Amino acid sequence: KDRDLYLFVHNTEAQPKVVAYGGPKLKHDPIGTPVTEIVGFGGKQIGKLVQEQATEKGAWIDYLWLNPTTGKPEQKFTWFIRSGGYVVGCGIYGSAH
Repeated sequence: KDRDLYLFVHNTEAQPKVVAYGGPKLKHDPIGTPVTEIVGFGGKQIGKLVQEQATEKGAWIDYLWLNPTTGKPEQKFTWFIRSGGYVVGCGIYGSAH
């Protein structure tokens, strides 16, 4: 095992929301959360950026996010791809891709 992986799926409707999540249990269930509410440290609009930058070839984004394992803000790298009305992604903490 190298690192924990955090999987997610957003729909691409007019008001996109989280429709699937695979990762450690969180304080609140992310399913149904509007992507506009996914904001990192410093106010970075992560959910909005993922929706805007998602392509059929995939893209990377990095940001500070609270690591649920350590309880500390850490650099997170997320790869995501647009496919069939969804954006599917996977995030990791630690060194770059």
